[in-house]
Amino acid sequence: MKRTLLAIALLALMGCQGKGELAMVGQSDPEPEPSTDTQDTQNSDTPTTTPEPTTIPEPQEGIQLPVSIEPPEMTGDETVFYLRRISQMLVGRTLTMEEVSQATAEGDEALRPILESWVAEAGFSTSIRYMLEQKLKASGERDGIDFDAPGRLVEHTVSNQLPMSTILKADYCIGTDGQQGDCDSGAPYNAGVLTTRAFLAGNASRFNLGRASRMMKVFACRAYPMEDDLQPRLEKESLIEMFRAQSAEEQTVEEAKDAFGNGDACYTCHGQFSAHAQFYVKFNENGQWIDEATGIQDPEGELGRSLNGLMTSHMLNDVAKADEGSDMFGKRANNLGEAAAIIADSDVFVPCMVRNVIEHTFGMTDSAGEEIDRTLLEAVAYRATNAGTTEPTMGTVVVETFIDPRVVAVVLETQNGGAQ
Repeated sequence: MKRTLLAIALLALMGCQGKGELAMVGQSDPEPEPSTDTQDTQNSDTPTTTPEPTTIPEPQEGIQLPVSIEPPEMTGDETVFYLRRISQMLVGRTLTMEEVSQATAEGDEALRPILESWVAEAGFSTSIRYMLEQKLKASGERDGIDFDAPGRLVEHTVSNQLPMSTILKADYCIGTDGQQGDCDSGAPYNAGVLTTRAFLAGNASRFNLGRASRMMKVFACRAYPMEDDLQPRLEKESLIEMFRAQSAEEQTVEEAKDAFGNGDACYTCHGQFSAHAQFYVKFNENGQWIDEATGIQDPEGELGRSLNGLMTSHMLNDVAKADEGSDMFGKRANNLGEAAAIIADSDVFVPCMVRNVIEHTFGMTDSAGEEIDRTLLEAVAYRATNAGTTEPTMGTVVVETFIDPRVVAVVLETQNGGAQ
């Protein structure tokens, strides 16, 4: 209940309207799978509208964003209260007696050094591993697939204080022996967690929409449709007929006619979905890369499923169907590895990871996370990247997040029952 109250306070103070209406939030939202605009016996979802862009901002004319800040003034008791509220989810433990003494004696001056010591602890890398395992739906082992592979790479990245982008850009995975090696999909390239069978099999669905949707949700904080200046739509004529429709009247494919209940025509979402789903056309439902994949619809199979456990491409042309290259954020990428690097280098990646950390620490749902003030995410990202000049570690992102005066303020508001 305390974490729910904290999330309510976050919504109240971080929301775009300042202290606006409160929305009660629980521990987790149901996780719908992305829409194929058809009835799917395994995965079904309605695309949601994405908020306005969250980017690392250029300072507005006459306004200079700070690249370094200090926490707000706090008493010793307030500092102890604040640290106790965030310690369990960040480092998996309560405060030590030494930390309590330091925070009591030094107040806000103790906050940064204590946070910096936390992000060097093993418990911190374990916490971030858990966060991303939950968001990627990947942990454990089943059906002979190592679902711990993404988590091991995350933990390796955090514990070795590597750039956070390593999670997507690593040209290796971490084996059960702790050593670097190729990822287990069999692809002739690696793309960090995205080329683990755990991610690929765990998010497999028709037309590869589950994989594309999860990738965008976790690493760009976007749903379909998203803003056009981030992801331009592919040409309508390049897509198969069912995804060209912009109204129920234009839809001529019988299997898709019953799907116009989500408020958007097929092309509105799938003009962008198609670009990202194409990167997965050579990965079968078990997460294995198949060079001979064609992307054609299985004439005897369910709509959206290709032959031999693969998924159907959105593309019309047979050559384009089999090409795992596509467009990512307006740039050509020849495969999933290049696409992952574009995401990691984009202006949306770091702010999205800031949001993930806030959601994780305060037990916020995805819908609650959408209400976090974009300027907070942008300001933290700006500081963490040193005004866009460096690739931050996860530790840097966490420190900059939790010394931010707005984050401190919403937590301290609960100290004396401020969130009822």
